Amino acid sequence: MQHELQQVEAFEESKSKYRKIVNAGIRQWVQDFQDGNIRINTVDDLKNSSNSISNYSVTSFETNTNLNQYMGVAVM
Repeated sequence: MQHELQQVEAFEESKSKYRKIVNAGIRQWVQDFQDGNIRINTVDDLKNSSNSISNYSVTSFETNTNLNQYMGVAVM
């Protein structure tokens, strides 16, 4: 029972970290857009730009998940 509780807590912590990573990526994208570092002229530009946010977020979350698994924390 204690082990299952630890697994749930680890999962919730991973979700929280993932949300923080995604929010940071979105904030950075918006800041870059407002600063003029991102130019959007077509729908494809927007798609490519938004993909860079999701790629950054997913890669960071996968790294965090792999680290948790390495440390023996089960991730659901």
